[in-house]
Order: sequence, then structure tokens, then C-alpha cells
Amino acid sequence: MATQSTAARQNNSLINLPSNPIGYLVILAAVITGVIHLLLGPQVMGFSQLLGVLFILNGVGFLGGTVLYLINYWRSELYLVAAGYYYFGG
Repeated sequence: MATQSTAARQNNSLINLPSNPIGYLVILAAVITGVIHLLLGPQVMGFSQLLGVLFILNGVGFLGGTVLYLINYWRSELYLVAAGYYYFGG
């Protein structure tokens, strides 16, 4: 009986951790890439302001995508967001 209540509690959780180790690798890679973009964004602004802003937005996109991947609320829409992000040059 305790197992059922634990399973029900996990389904009501806002955060859904991946069940596959590759999911953790993807999360780690996205967070590292996002942080690198945010840290290097001001240096890229020295070359071109437009590219610097796009670089920073790319970092925010990686971190936002990671949050979307982890929460249950937008799970089905994440595939469309990721496909659009990839298609338009992310």
C-alpha cells in the first residue's frame, strides 16, 4: 500500500527526472552549454552587439529548455519547441 501512495505522490510532482542515464547527460550538456554562452556573451559583445545579444539569448534558451524538459506541465509541447529551435538555427 505504501508503494502505491509513493507512486501517486511522484506523479503529482512538478519535476520529472529522466529514467534513462542519457537524459542526465543531456541535462548536464545543456546546462554547461547555457552557462558557457552566458559567461562568454559579454566578450562576444565586443565584436558585435547583435551577435552578443543572440549569444546570450542562446544561453537563456538552453537553460529554459532544460527547465522545460524537467517539468511535467509542458512535456508534449517540448518536442515542438525543440524542433523549432533546431530548425531555426539554435
